[in-house]
Amino acid sequence: MIEAMIFGVDGVLAETHEMRRNAFNSAFADGCIEWHWGRVLYAELLKMRGGDAMLDDFIASQFPHWERTEDLKKLMAVINRRQKSICRQMLESGSVALRPGLCDFLQCATQAGVRLAIATEESEAEVTSLLEANLGRGAGQLFDVVIAGGADSRMEAAHSRVLEALGVEASGCLAFESSLSGVRSAARAGIPTAIVSGLYQQIGDCCDQLAAGARSASSTVVARWDAVAPERLLDELRVAHVARTAANDTRALPATPGHTEKEVAYAGI
Repeated sequence: MIEAMIFGVDGVLAETHEMRRNAFNSAFADGCIEWHWGRVLYAELLKMRGGDAMLDDFIASQFPHWERTEDLKKLMAVINRRQKSICRQMLESGSVALRPGLCDFLQCATQAGVRLAIATEESEAEVTSLLEANLGRGAGQLFDVVIAGGADSRMEAAHSRVLEALGVEASGCLAFESSLSGVRSAARAGIPTAIVSGLYQQIGDCCDQLAAGARSASSTVVARWDAVAPERLLDELRVAHVARTAANDTRALPATPGHTEKEVAYAGI
């Protein structure tokens, strides 16, 4: 039985990675810097450390002979501040939409008595801006618990903190994730996890990470929130969750025919 659902933000609630990529490109243009991050490059950068370290990783990989002078550090700080400011403006203006069908699914889950929570590396201010711009003032109250931060060290325990705050067992929850850091956090907490297919999410990498997480191995992939009616998607997720918790081991759930490579059972296709 699913008592609670725990949602990541990037690629799960919204494509905030794409927002940040565009913000970096705008910051480069504002500073007359002839850099442009395309999606392929950005996906590679996300596999490193992400966050404020992304710019440092980019410079290290593209310009390995550059010295880390004080001027370079100052330039990086200015770029990071500018992209954060642009992101804040985008979130507050409502130009970053929740993924299609998500609002209906959240309402469906709430009406079914499922509690909702968020675990993310995004800041609480960013999460609040995203929700209120799309759902109205006070939208954050839709979620019983919001664990937000920014540093990977905090993300490592984010899902465990959600469980503690909700007062429920890991087996009674289902996490939705699209990033490796989020998958690792859910795995450490032993929470069955559904992978949400987003622009920058690597299904194979995330499933491999879940398999390594032993206690939380799950094989459900949500292709799109609006692929089927929310009631049907919730039923499919319940079936997958029951099968996973009943197995009580690390084996993947049986795959839907045609999707056997990673032993993934696709929900909502």
